[in-house]
Amino acid sequence: MAFDYKKEYKEFYLPQNTPSIIEIPRINYLAVRGKGDPNKPNGEYKHSIELLYTIAFTIKMSKKSNYKIEGYFDYVVPPLEGFWWQSGTLSEELDYSRKDDFNFISVIRLPDFVTQDDFKWAITEATNKKRKDYSKVQFIEYDEGLCVQCLHVGGYDSEPKTVNLMHEYIENMGYQLDIKNPRYHHEIYLSDPRRCREQNLKTVIRHPIKKGAKMTTSKESQEYLLDQLGIPDDVTTRPMMGEYLLYFRGTLIGGIYDGQLLLKETSGNSQYDLKQVVPYATAKRTMYLIEDFDDKDKLKEIILATYSDLLKK
Repeated sequence: MAFDYKKEYKEFYLPQNTPSIIEIPRINYLAVRGKGDPNKPNGEYKHSIELLYTIAFTIKMSKKSNYKIEGYFDYVVPPLEGFWWQSGTLSEELDYSRKDDFNFISVIRLPDFVTQDDFKWAITEATNKKRKDYSKVQFIEYDEGLCVQCLHVGGYDSEPKTVNLMHEYIENMGYQLDIKNPRYHHEIYLSDPRRCREQNLKTVIRHPIKKGAKMTTSKESQEYLLDQLGIPDDVTTRPMMGEYLLYFRGTLIGGIYDGQLLLKETSGNSQYDLKQVVPYATAKRTMYLIEDFDDKDKLKEIILATYSDLLKK
C-alpha cells in the first residue's frame, strides 16, 4: 500500500478544530513563488499549482522510468500547501480584502529520499516531455519550528475567525506570534475547491510562535487573590508560564498576571467602569483589572457577567 503522509503524520495534517501547539521538523518541499490574487483564473497562483503537480508526479512516477531514485518507496503525493504574506508589511494578520497584495510560496512536501539530483532530473524530464518551462520550481528546505495550528472548516475568507481563536489560545498559554521573514502564515489544503462546497472546505492553518516574556506570580499572591474573591467552590486556577489562568465553573475568564487579577473584557462586565490594562508586554488585547475586593456582592456580579458572556461564544 502506498505511504500516505496525511495518515502517517496525522498530528501535522489532521489536527482538531481547536487550536494546539506543535513542533514541526525540517521538511523538504517543491516550491513556486508568486504574487497576486489566488482567485484569478490565469494568475500566478493557478500557474504555480500546475508547475508543482507536474514535477511532483514526475518524481512519483519515476518508478516507471529508467531513472531510479535510491531509497524510493511508493507514496501518495502530499497535499498542496501555501505560505502567505502581503506586500509592504509582514503583519501578523492577513487582510483578505487585499488579495492583489498577496505574496505566496506554493509548496508540496517531498519524501526524504528525494535529493537535489533527483529534483534536477525531474525538472529536465518534465521540460523535455511537456515542452514547458519549469525553471520556477525550486527545491527548498524549511524548518518551521514551534507553531500553533487549527483545522478550519469553511471558505477561505472566513479564516480570520479561526485565526482569532488561535491567537487567543496562544496568549492564554503564554506564547506570542512570531510571524516574520521567513516564518509565514501557513495553510495546508485538505479539500479540492473544485469538488467541494465552500462551507465544507477543510484547511489546516498554522502560525509560527515563540515563548512569551516570562513573568512570575508567587503562589502566595495567587492564594491571597483567590481568598479575596470569596467564592472558592466556583473559581479554580491553572499555572502557566509563571502565571495563573483563572477559571469560573470550568470556563476560562481571566488570569493572575504579575500579582494582579485580570478578567477578559466582555460586553457584560464593561458597565462596571473597570480599569483596562495590558496583561503582559506582548499581549494584543487589554483586560479588566480587579482592584476593589471589599464589595463581595459586586465582585460576584462582575464575575458572573463575564462568565455568562463567555458561555455564549
